[in-house]
Amino acid sequence: LNASNVAGSFSAITNYKVTGGTAAQSNPGLNNRTINALKIEGVGTDVTFAASGGNQLTLSSGNLLATAASQSIGNATLAAAGSPTLLAFGSTEAALLVASGADLTVTAALSNSNNVTVALGGAVSFNTKQYFNTGTNVLGVLGGTVKLNAGDNTLWQGVQGSTNSSMVAVGPAGTLDLNGNSQMIGDLMSPNRTAWVGSGGTVTSASAVTLISVTANSTAPAWGGQISGPITFNLAGSKTATFYADNPYTGKTILSGGTLSLTDEGKLSGTTSIAINGGTLAISDTGTMPIVNRINTAATITMRGGIFTAAGRDSYNSAQTLGDVLIAEGGNNIAMTVGGTGAVRSQVLSLGNITNSNGAMLLLNNMNGQAGNAARMTATNGSSLLVNGIVPWMNYGGADLVSYVVPGAGNATGGFAALNQPGYQGYSGTVLPSVNDATGNYKISTAAITLPSGGLNLNAIVFNPGAAQAINFTSSADTLNLTAGILLRSTAFSSTIGASVDSGRLTAGGSAAADLNMITTGAAAT
Repeated sequence: LNASNVAGSFSAITNYKVTGGTAAQSNPGLNNRTINALKIEGVGTDVTFAASGGNQLTLSSGNLLATAASQSIGNATLAAAGSPTLLAFGSTEAALLVASGADLTVTAALSNSNNVTVALGGAVSFNTKQYFNTGTNVLGVLGGTVKLNAGDNTLWQGVQGSTNSSMVAVGPAGTLDLNGNSQMIGDLMSPNRTAWVGSGGTVTSASAVTLISVTANSTAPAWGGQISGPITFNLAGSKTATFYADNPYTGKTILSGGTLSLTDEGKLSGTTSIAINGGTLAISDTGTMPIVNRINTAATITMRGGIFTAAGRDSYNSAQTLGDVLIAEGGNNIAMTVGGTGAVRSQVLSLGNITNSNGAMLLLNNMNGQAGNAARMTATNGSSLLVNGIVPWMNYGGADLVSYVVPGAGNATGGFAALNQPGYQGYSGTVLPSVNDATGNYKISTAAITLPSGGLNLNAIVFNPGAAQAINFTSSADTLNLTAGILLRSTAFSSTIGASVDSGRLTAGGSAAADLNMITTGAAAT
């Protein structure tokens, strides 16, 4: 490859074969040479770039073929010093073709404006930082193993949060070995975003690491492979990433944005905990097959402004069991959907203990606790959450308070549901009483309300007026106390509490401390 050792001039249409050591390149270096393709032969063959001079080699066809064990390209000394030599491919898709049984150590930095594909069954080790997967380029591992061996983010982590996220596609015969190095990428996907189980390969690591996938490209990623080993998977971004196969990694699952969807044979069978921090976890039996318990039942789920959805299957009784659930911060949502229109299509979501902290709230949708074609959600500690018949930090559909009934045999009835559902506690009235009712739960549609002198002590209130509403105090010393501490307002009309500043008091708990939860839904402000 060195000008003093190759007859004639370099040509972008000439293919070169290296069969032994390349010490002759030490002077004068590669000096921006361009050839068509390169084949490395022989066990232990090293294509060593010069330590000084022009240290760049361009392969115009993009093809590099390695055929034996213990081969390398680049300069390890320069790579260790942070000044790696450059192996360039221009605008051509690069193909690192490493034969089965061969291995290639790369200590040069790859550069191109197109995809980089690894194939043929051998092993490639990136021993210096790589910046080739810029823009919307894809590192495709179609066969063999790619090992990341240059520390955290061996691959350039991309312009995250934009459409220029680096992407990784691992095919069924491919393995991406994080090798103890945490890595941030864009989309994780099967080649061509193929959406079925077995369409992807394996992402793994022998020691604990974090893999962050930031989905921001226009097409949602589909992943039919497996993430395995002690890996923590963190999904961020704005798109839906769908897992079609079991991903048995044993680290944490963190959803910082976007949606992680589990469908077909999609599972998280090994994860030790799930944190839904502003993201969405969606499990669905509507794909090719229903699966019981798509999530490790020993994993605790923590929600911080998160959403959890469960979609049932038509003509099937879908069932999922989860571990303990902590509603930790902000407003959260659990929604269930019964599948299709078939004669049998119920769904049951069975939780361990569900608790809340930091004043966090939970919105429930579509579970009504009824028998037959209905959605039901139960919890081990459901009954213990009730304060005078309601769960103070839950609401149903933004319009009703939530109660709990101990499930019947086989969870055929019961669980969480809105007040007034058949078999559940009802509201105490639709008009505010004139005397205290500390255990009473009221749903009021009256537009003009004046509280009795001295105020009122009730358990909880829902306001749903059909017009602008005014709730006034008789005296500024009067107090409206809510034992359970929840005031839910569901209306498109404005409401006022108190005719003027400091015209009364609104508090919670009474003799016992309680959070005061004020929830408003609809188009108008309270």
